[in-house]
Amino acid sequence: SIGIAVSCGDHTADSTLEAADEVLRNADVAMYAAKRAGKGRVEAYESSMSADVRHRLELERALRRALEHDELVLHYQPVIVLATGAVRGMEALVRWEHPEFGHLLPQQFIPLAEETGLITQVGNWVLREACRQLMAWRADGMSPDLFIAVNVSSRELLHDRDIAADVRAVLAETGLDARHLVLEITESVLMQ
Repeated sequence: SIGIAVSCGDHTADSTLEAADEVLRNADVAMYAAKRAGKGRVEAYESSMSADVRHRLELERALRRALEHDELVLHYQPVIVLATGAVRGMEALVRWEHPEFGHLLPQQFIPLAEETGLITQVGNWVLREACRQLMAWRADGMSPDLFIAVNVSSRELLHDRDIAADVRAVLAETGLDARHLVLEITESVLMQ
């Protein structure tokens, strides 16, 4: 991926170094825009890219803070047997209760988490919290046959150092039997 930026205008000897730094920063911003757009691309720097980069950096810092301050929450969607109407399991769906932007859906922060490598921490938190919640529901009298389904991102599955070890550790920590955990992947992950 290549980012292109050019310097405009004449510069004094004192401002040449500053201009060179600015051109390099802008080329770097354009390169990251090219990477986000796909592999093997070229992007020319536009001033709007800087605002996008600042926003992404702010969002990344906020996501790190969210992990530290329990701003992520899980919502649970029942999995129902159509023939009987019985609840067979629950799917854990992550949301972010951002202090400034409010309720954020996964498409508003999961791609950023994948790009920055925070997806492993987010995924581990979701897995742990979902398993813990299922065990709490069981303690409150819900059926011991219920399963919990957790989505796994492509980054976790394809690039995580050892997702199986992470899953085993969470199962051991929460006491959930592996038979009652479903890891879901998207079609795009399957194709990769």
